[in-house]
This record gives sequence, C-alpha cells and structure tokens, in this order.
Amino acid sequence: LCGLESTCLCLKLMFTYYFLPSISIALCGATPAPDDWPVPPGHQVAAHVNTQDSERRWILGSIIDCQEDKNKYVVEDIMEESSLEATSVSERYVLPRNRVIPLAEWAPNTKLHAAFYSRNAEVLALYPQTTCFYPALVHEPPHKDRPSSYMMKFYDDDMADGTPRYQEVPIKFVVRAPVEPKSKARKR
Repeated sequence: LCGLESTCLCLKLMFTYYFLPSISIALCGATPAPDDWPVPPGHQVAAHVNTQDSERRWILGSIIDCQEDKNKYVVEDIMEESSLEATSVSERYVLPRNRVIPLAEWAPNTKLHAAFYSRNAEVLALYPQTTCFYPALVHEPPHKDRPSSYMMKFYDDDMADGTPRYQEVPIKFVVRAPVEPKSKARKR
C-alpha cells in the first residue's frame, strides 16, 4: 500500500475500534437474531419443548427443517452420544419460532462490552455436562483472562453449606431469558 492508502486504512481501523465499540452484529455474543430471521437447517438452538413426561424444558437442539409458510421449525434434540443406544433416535419436535432461540455463531472481542450480558443479567444457560438450559444469573462476563465463557450462578445450585456455586459456560450456550407472556386480564 502507498502512504496515503495505508493512512486511510489505519484511520478507518482506529475509527472502528475507538468510536464504534458498542456496535455488534446479530448472533455475536449477547446480540440475538431478529425475531423474523429464518433459522437455517443445521443451526443450533435453545428449544422450548414439551417432554414425554409432560414437562416443559429448554433443550439444546438443531434445526432440521423450516416450514416457512407456517413459521414453524423441526428441531432435533441434541443428546449426549454416550446416552443414546445404537438403535435409538433423537427426539424431534415441531415448534413455532417463538419457542426457538438461535445460539450465537461468533464470540465477540472482549473489548466490545455491549456484546456481552452484564453482571447479574438473567439468562438461560446450558448447565455444564447436560443438554438442557436453565435460568441463571451472570456472575462474571467474559474478559481478557477468560474470553470465551461466562461464570454463571444457576438458581438452586448452591453447595451443601449454602456457598454459591459458580459454573463456567461457553458464550455460545448463554441466551437471553425469554419474556414470559403476561396473562390476559379477565373481563368482568
């Protein structure tokens, strides 16, 4: 590059770094995809499902198919391979878009603080060594010494003596806590 071109490139990079630190892109850290974003097949998601034991829970899933005309997705439960027998098949669910939260694809630079959930933010996080998401509080966001994970405090997960237990969870497996719809007031 000639002197002028390299100066322009340098100024462009400096502007981006110093003046646009809060700009982030969808599916990068805590920046969710738009609600109308069509989640492509193969993308991992947190999926709110009704299980065989009639419980509702958030599971780690993968999009198998998108039924765009109905705004529904076929989601396959991602189970630990060791827990599956040779003849068993993962469970599949057909879910509306509002019960599917796409997982982040990229981890942001730790200098982009706006791209992370802040301390004490209420989120859903994948409990370590499971394939289920549970409500949790961010104890510590990623930083330069631990750039790819959060320290989480899951509800009802204290030590026997009452000491809080903090769990490390990769950025990809922490999503915004869904807003529960408020029940409609009864007409009198």
